[in-house]
Amino acid sequence: MTSVRVVLLLLLNAFAPAAAAAQASSIAARWHVPVERVRLEWLGDTIAPPADALMRVDGSGTSSEWTVVIASPNGTTVTRRVRAGVEERVAVAAHALARDTVLVAQDIAWSSVVRWGPPREPKTAAPSAGWVTRRIIAAGELLAAPAVAPATAVKAGDDVSVVVRRGALELRLHGVAQGSAMAGQKVTVRIDVRRRIEGIATANGEVEVRS
Repeated sequence: MTSVRVVLLLLLNAFAPAAAAAQASSIAARWHVPVERVRLEWLGDTIAPPADALMRVDGSGTSSEWTVVIASPNGTTVTRRVRAGVEERVAVAAHALARDTVLVAQDIAWSSVVRWGPPREPKTAAPSAGWVTRRIIAAGELLAAPAVAPATAVKAGDDVSVVVRRGALELRLHGVAQGSAMAGQKVTVRIDVRRRIEGIATANGEVEVRS
């Protein structure tokens, strides 16, 4: 029995665990993820192939569905479809949260979910203490944009310090933010009547410009 631990969601008459683990290993290699995170669900009727059957997994890897080709020693070949996904840890609300709540560690719980299909790059960083809720969130609900977002680092109309860096040189200017931005976002600052400069808002409320 293989030592690979794979949780399988199987119907009756499912493939032997060792065979299923082999298919999960193949898919994990294609997706470049640890095999322990791969989850499988066989679609349609399943069969128990002979122990000496040869099996391979076919698929583009761009969707959740794969085809398992089973070749028996007697020359018989059958195919079966399998759905594959990746288990991910996601942040959820530890309890009900009101709108405009500044999150603390006790507000965030972690849960495991299966996302069917290939792994995806997160659009934003995982929420953390200091993020703000943009609407009412129920207990156990996923904490993700646009329901939650980093706190606004710079607000329109704020007096801000602009830090201009060029190599080892640093110049500080003062101006007025022309828009609001979260840390890491671009914002324009009016330095005087004629000059405006664009930079990146930082968590400490400054605007950084590198050249």
